[in-house]
Parts: sequence; C-alpha cells; structure tokens
Amino acid sequence: TNSDLPVVEIVPHSGKLARFYQIVPIIESGKVFLPHQAVWLSDFEYEVLMFPEARHDDQVDSTVQYLQWVRKTNTNAFRIRGFTPDSV
Repeated sequence: TNSDLPVVEIVPHSGKLARFYQIVPIIESGKVFLPHQAVWLSDFEYEVLMFPEARHDDQVDSTVQYLQWVRKTNTNAFRIRGFTPDSV
C-alpha cells in the first residue's frame, strides 16, 4: 500500500530483550516523554513495567526500535511536539 507517510523499515538484529537493554540508558536519562493522560497509557505502562514477562510486548518492542533509530540517526530533522533529541 502506498502512503504519504515517511515509513522507515527497521530490521532488528538482536532479540527483544537485548534491544531493550540497549535503550535503557535513554529512558533512565529522562529523554523519553509520555503524556500525563491518554486512553492507551495505562496499558502501555503495564506492558513496559512487566517486560519481558507480559503476555504482549509489541508496544515495548516498537518503542525500543524507534528509540534505537533516533539514537542511530542523530538528526534534528524530526520533532515530536517541539521536542528534538538534543532539546533535553
């Protein structure tokens, strides 16, 4: 399907747990922001806190892959609501 969205293919090269541990420093540094309220927030937080023992871990894995891409790309070409990787 064609889309106007700039989709970036990410091919994982290690297991979910190994990828997760690689981005823990980014999370611990306070550079990952979540909204204070969102319909999906409770489920997302539960999945993150229970990882890797949670029944579902797709949100964690996709977040990890995104954070790895941000770290590897090291660009200011994108922003999310005014935040860039270097703004925090």
